[in-house]
Amino acid sequence: MNSELSTVFIIEGKCDTCESLGATLETAGFGTRIYASGEEFLDSFDPEQQVRGQGCCALIDVLLPGMTGLELQASLKANQINLPCVFLTCESDIFQCVQAMKAGAVDVLEMPCPEPDLLHSVTEALTRHEQEQRDNRERESIRARLATLTRRERQILGQLVDVNDGSTVSSEQIAARLFISRRTVEHHRAAIKKKLHARSLLELVDMVRTGGFRL
Repeated sequence: MNSELSTVFIIEGKCDTCESLGATLETAGFGTRIYASGEEFLDSFDPEQQVRGQGCCALIDVLLPGMTGLELQASLKANQINLPCVFLTCESDIFQCVQAMKAGAVDVLEMPCPEPDLLHSVTEALTRHEQEQRDNRERESIRARLATLTRRERQILGQLVDVNDGSTVSSEQIAARLFISRRTVEHHRAAIKKKLHARSLLELVDMVRTGGFRL
């Protein structure tokens, strides 16, 4: 993870806490952006510009003024914004902590939080986000390659790989089902593997699943 390319959004209603968190994170090499409320954050937040292409995460006060931290988390999730969240709480509110973790929070930190714990949780959140970004790019790449297949190639790929249970079908079986020669099937199989950059049938199965292939 390259911390210099990472951004931590600090969404915290208490000015002194914001300044302390910002100073700690910037000293560690992370970029920061500070917001006093969930509403202020959402008003200025552009996921296309601020999330894609770099590691990001949010430090969120559970007891924000106005929109609560849990409501902000729910809003992000409802809008399909995958921004890993680390929650901050000054009270040991078990219910809110459990709700945050159930909704996918990376961690919940009780303030004042030791610096090593803060940096560990932020690093974990950023690492999770960067992995999600890599996974998204891989899915998009596979979908783009799947889109280059001809109608016949898609038909044969659909016969070749059962997307429900991952089973495979032989060229002979496909030829019999489609009333074409085994040689024709083999020709299309080779073209499919070349277009998808697949080295094996197992890779084709993984690509079909990852790319959400449908006939």
